[in-house]
Amino acid sequence: MSPWTTSCILNSDIVPRLSLESMEHLRDETLELISRIKVSKMKVFKSAMLGPKGADRKEFVNEILHSSPPPSDFLVQLKQFKEVQQRVRAERGRLDISLYPPGKIIHFVKTEESNTCGGKFCGGRERGYTPMWSDNDAFTEIVISPSMALDHFPDRVCCVIEDVASGWNIDVNPGSKLAKKGVRNSKSSRDTGGGSPKPTDTLIQQNAV
Repeated sequence: MSPWTTSCILNSDIVPRLSLESMEHLRDETLELISRIKVSKMKVFKSAMLGPKGADRKEFVNEILHSSPPPSDFLVQLKQFKEVQQRVRAERGRLDISLYPPGKIIHFVKTEESNTCGGKFCGGRERGYTPMWSDNDAFTEIVISPSMALDHFPDRVCCVIEDVASGWNIDVNPGSKLAKKGVRNSKSSRDTGGGSPKPTDTLIQQNAV
């Protein structure tokens, strides 16, 4: 479908990553993490809401998780659950079929974020995104993120596309002709070696519909 389809995926959008296979993988990883937790559920919840105090991500993980699951009743139940799932899959003869977003993929990766009002829960944030060409099979796992659902909202995707286009001095007003508009290199269009589109790419040479 790449000759006639271009898919735009915003950051952690869960929908392009959804499939039976990815949901089962997320379930198994979650259960595995639960078996490794060495603090109370309330502490995990508070840390998730407030963030770790004075610790970086690696220290935080070491603080709340065992490196491998210790012996426990839950671990025994988890092993039994996995055996049942494997047996049911074999009895049903189910095949794992991977799903992929179609066409050429432009992934808008969040590269900047700043708090605009000073408070932890004020909600005032500015975000910067960098568009990158991506492979179709780069979205086979669900990414847990506070914005995983919001990143699918059409109005949010539209605003990000317009912001990035404006960074190239592209007129995003209705009826403008993108191919005839002169563009410049900007922070959002600079090629950092990660596959960011260049001003000469077909991404920004197409006429506005």
